Amino acid sequence: SLVANELYDKVKRYDLISNVFFKSATDEDIDDNAKEKLLKELSSFYATNNDKIEEFILKYSQLQVVNPTKAKFKETVFQQNYYQMLRMLSFELEKKNSVLIVFGFSFADEHIREIVKRSLINPYLKMYVICYDEASKKKIEEMFQDIKTNSIEYLPYSFKEDNQEEVCHGDFKYLNYLLGEDNNE
Repeated sequence: SLVANELYDKVKRYDLISNVFFKSATDEDIDDNAKEKLLKELSSFYATNNDKIEEFILKYSQLQVVNPTKAKFKETVFQQNYYQMLRMLSFELEKKNSVLIVFGFSFADEHIREIVKRSLINPYLKMYVICYDEASKKKIEEMFQDIKTNSIEYLPYSFKEDNQEEVCHGDFKYLNYLLGEDNNE
């Protein structure tokens, strides 16, 4: 139908929606009935919630958010700030006696990961990576396996507490322990 085709064209312009609904499918691969049904649902949803959707898009575009996509350098209005923060990170990591404490970050962002990797040539940089569990520790170690340095420490050293069955996690409780906070409260 004409409405469905117009909506389909509109949906195709929004990469996120297109990727979610038609991921890795070419136009020929999509069953016309399934496409028609989905587009009718989207059209109905859009017609019913148009004002809310437009309001959300307007408010979201005003946020200082760097979306976790490869297109983050193109799509954010604040790309200059993002570039500047990355440059500042790189600059700080190159200083003598720098310490980087990594908590709650998986190094999945390849841009930040590469900046950190390049900075590890600094013999005065010490990096402490607090991993949540053994699996995340192994994953991060694999990302840095090509870096030959003794300046990376992965914490906790053991995920078992004093050879007991209880598991230790690199969570806020552990971070507070490292920072010397009183954990008896």
